[in-house]
Parts: sequence; structure tokens; C-alpha cells
Amino acid sequence: AMDDNAPTGAFVRKDALFRSWISREAGAEFPPAAGRYRLVVSYACPWAHRALLVRAMKGLEGVLDVVVVHWMMDGNGWRFVDAGEE
Repeated sequence: AMDDNAPTGAFVRKDALFRSWISREAGAEFPPAAGRYRLVVSYACPWAHRALLVRAMKGLEGVLDVVVVHWMMDGNGWRFVDAGEE
């Protein structure tokens, strides 16, 4: 987005909004549980590719479901694909 650029034109990444972790530690805010979490990705995003690779390497395919959103991101972000849409 244009608001991610410094006055010099350099890209400045905003801080991530997600700072919590899925953890097995006692009292964790987000304990691991099959079917509880979903990884939302777009095949157009290189970070999504990395997240899918890590999911596979850690053997989480049976625990962490994947939802694929439309490849075209608009001003509101990624959108979910309607049935029959490419």
C-alpha cells in the first residue's frame, strides 16, 4: 500500500498485528487442537508459499486446515472465492 512508503520512497513494513503463539505450555492463550486453527493463504503471496512449506515440513497437514483466498488483492485485502469462481 502507498502508506507503507517512507518520504524517501523506501518500503517500511508495519508491525505485525499477530503476536501470540500456539503453545503446549500450561496456561497458553492458544493451545494446539486439531480443527481449531486455519491457515488462510493466497497462492499469489510468496509468504503463503513459505507458510505452506513449513506446515508440510512440521507434519501439520492433519491438524492445520488451509483456506485459499482469491489471488487478486484489492484495497480491502484478500477475499474469499465464491463457488465456481477462478
